[in-house]
Amino acid sequence: MSQAELATAVKLLVEMGLLVPPLAPQPTTVDSVETAELAARNLRLHLGLSPGPVWDLLTVAERLGCYAFSLDLRDDSLDGAYLRLEAGGVAVVNGSMRPGRRRFTLAHELGHHLFADDFSDEWIVGADGDGRERLINAFVIHFLMPREACLSRWQELEGRREPRSAALALGAEFGVSWTAVLGHLRNLDLVDIRAHERLSADRPTKADYLEGGVTMREELTPPAVPPKYAQAVIRAFKGHKLSRGRTLDLLHGAATAQDLPREDRVPVESMRAQFDLD
Repeated sequence: MSQAELATAVKLLVEMGLLVPPLAPQPTTVDSVETAELAARNLRLHLGLSPGPVWDLLTVAERLGCYAFSLDLRDDSLDGAYLRLEAGGVAVVNGSMRPGRRRFTLAHELGHHLFADDFSDEWIVGADGDGRERLINAFVIHFLMPREACLSRWQELEGRREPRSAALALGAEFGVSWTAVLGHLRNLDLVDIRAHERLSADRPTKADYLEGGVTMREELTPPAVPPKYAQAVIRAFKGHKLSRGRTLDLLHGAATAQDLPREDRVPVESMRAQFDLD
């Protein structure tokens, strides 16, 4: 499923008047790591988020006019993609990735949306790319793991004494991958380069999470579609604007035929007008 096909579906619902993309904040200039962090902080203020972890990223993106889908793309080389629309934008995330990577990818595509890029195809989010991609990644990690919250939890978890267990807990609590949390800890000078290299080589297993009493929360498990988008699809089906088959296609497996509600009854007057009955 390409972002172009998803964009066509979103535009269809907009044209039907069932979906009204909200306006995103005015694009900001991000030309340094400092301005990327500031953009992340301002976005959190705009959304009224608490200082801690942010979850339900599909809803967060939708509040900003970005309709995001997590689908099993059956393509390990593609992390995600974004396409700007005349109203709003569409992002797709490869749902076959691990939860932390899915969240990072969606936040990355949201960065493209907020910074007014027309499109993106992220073959490997987080890999070495151009300067803009690295700045968007800086925005992402500060959005998902705000500096103040990260520093506070690091102290509470006694990260200086037990860096590995603290990093493991931070990654689970904030929903980011091992690689992302270690990179952030290094950038915040909470671990030195030797500790970073040592921890990078000692990736945690499921048993480590169990022993630490922490769980990586699942999010963006495919198929996942934007909440208001899904509502609009169902309303279109109930209102006889979409066939059953088309409705299921637009929901991308998020619901089965048995899950669909009954269609609304069509008033006799409407049937007369539609078919010109006497």
